Order: sequence, then structure tokens, then C-alpha cells
Amino acid sequence: GEVFSGERRGFVDMTDGRRRSDARMLLACLVASIVAAVFAATEAALAVAFAGAMVAHVWCGRAGKVPGYVAGYLVLAALSWASVQMIAANPADTLAMGLGSIGIVGRRALLPLTFAAALAEVPTGSLLAALRACRLPKSAGIALAVALRFAPTLSGEYVRIRQSQKFRGVGLGIVRTLAHLPSTAECILVPLVIRTMRVSDEL
Repeated sequence: GEVFSGERRGFVDMTDGRRRSDARMLLACLVASIVAAVFAATEAALAVAFAGAMVAHVWCGRAGKVPGYVAGYLVLAALSWASVQMIAANPADTLAMGLGSIGIVGRRALLPLTFAAALAEVPTGSLLAALRACRLPKSAGIALAVALRFAPTLSGEYVRIRQSQKFRGVGLGIVRTLAHLPSTAECILVPLVIRTMRVSDEL
């Protein structure tokens, strides 16, 4: 049978009178956010899609996460704006191009990542039950559940790598990181990829 705790009303779990998101609702939001991130053709459309995603998080009982998501979106938007100003002054500025790419790609990726993070917090039994309710094959459901559980593992590996790099003096402070962005990214991404591959082999 399905492993959903508490009283269910549609796609929302109302255990103890508190609104909690059902895994099926989060899955639907994840798919919708991917579509919105891919097909949003203008900045206004992307902003509307992000606002809709935040409303969905509030409705799913995750209002506490919204301020952090909004702050991240504003920081990425500020990076995009700063890159435009820097490129206007110097069209060959590679740092400005890098900041612009981070701002543009980051804001689009932020939409589905917020719901992926929410799904990563759902108990495995509830997630598998929701995937079965969506008529997904058992093998596909297990693969998706493992992939979603891998996100917290990846985040933990990133934090540990950042801490070890700080001991070596790499990436200390925002100004220094941005000034040496390519080398800093290399020092973090290379060990992150290697450690991720080792973890995936163990899984």
C-alpha cells in the first residue's frame, strides 16, 4: 500500500493540522519548473515563473524556505546586472562574461532545484509510493529516488571540499573568489567530480 502519513487532502498531507507537501505535488511542481525554466523567453517570464514557484512552496508548507530562495534569486539577478554594466564598459571582460553566465544559468536552475531539494527531504517510502501512484515502473522509481537522495550527498561533499580548500587559502572571501574565478572553480569542481564518481560507484 501507499506510505503516506497523516490525513491526505488531495496532494497535501495535513498531519497534526499542519500543511505538508505530498511527494506527488512536489513531483508535479518539479516537472512544471523545468518546463518554465527551459521555455521562459524573457526576464519577466522567468520572474513570473519564479514567483509562481515561491507561491507553490508556501502552499506546500515550505514558507520558511522562501526567503532564502528569494535572496539567492536576487543575488544571481544582481550578478547578471553587474555583468551587463561591466561588458558595456569593456566588451572583452571575461570576468563579466563569467558572472553573466552564472547569473543567467543560476536563476533558471534555481527553479527546479528548489523542488528537487524538497523532494530530497521526503521519506524514501513516501517517495516510492508517490512514484508508484504516478504509474512509473518500479525500476524508474528506484532510480529517481536514488538520484534525489544523491543531491544531499553532493551538497555535503561540496561543503567538505570548500572547507579543505579554505585551509589551503583557496576561495577566501567573495572578492578573491571572483577575482580568481576560473582557478577557484577548477580547484573545487575537479575534486567534486572525482569524489562524486566514487560515491556513485559505491551506490
